[in-house]
Amino acid sequence: MKKIGILVIATNKYIKFFKNLEDELYKYFLPNQDITVILFTNKIKFIPANKKTKIISIQHEEWPMVTLKRFEFFNKESKYISNFDYLFYIDVDMKIINKIDKNILSNLVGTVHPGYHNVENLKFPTSNNIKSLAYISNVDKAKLKNYYAGGFFGGSKIHFLKMVETLENNIKIDIKNNAIPKWHDESHLNKFFSLNQPTKILPRTYCFIESEVNKTNQDNIKIVALDKNHLRYRSKFYFFEILKIKMKRLKNTLMK
Repeated sequence: MKKIGILVIATNKYIKFFKNLEDELYKYFLPNQDITVILFTNKIKFIPANKKTKIISIQHEEWPMVTLKRFEFFNKESKYISNFDYLFYIDVDMKIINKIDKNILSNLVGTVHPGYHNVENLKFPTSNNIKSLAYISNVDKAKLKNYYAGGFFGGSKIHFLKMVETLENNIKIDIKNNAIPKWHDESHLNKFFSLNQPTKILPRTYCFIESEVNKTNQDNIKIVALDKNHLRYRSKFYFFEILKIKMKRLKNTLMK
């Protein structure tokens, strides 16, 4: 039996997604292994449903810093999470709908992005910012076989922690140089995978688009990326932003 650590980040409004995901992880994720869910949150009074779940306190920062710093959060806890044989990160706004077995265990695990599973590599949204350490030239992009989702990845502890340390350092340099790529940590993850090919490549069924789930494919899907209003969860000025959008639409209507 392997010890599996599953890393989840949920600050502020995102904590609402955790209750269901926690239940699904213990029910479906490698049910024959020793699973521990590790929640990184600023909601220190939050009480998980399962006693095995570990809470690690972090500070919330406005988007996109909270997602850019995920590798920093993990690296700070490297002493603790190195007690596990394998480590996986999963976005909190995911839903697991079928059993995930031990076939996903490998040194370095990446998941094909559901939005780019059948797109030619030159159209992958890799970073084109030459100042960023996530930058991938068109020559190198032409060699890529996959674009990977930032919502689900993992690996053995040695390989995972090496990746975490590398990406934390690269992202810190980008932040210092004001060279943050458009797709943030996902761009850095893809750069790392372009240099360190995953030993296990999971299909998009491990990060499937919710609106595309139907009766004919649902039995083959493992993890669903839930549809949501990103602005509602990422902006503390959500209601003001919505008001601005409505006012703009009204203005455009009156001008017609």
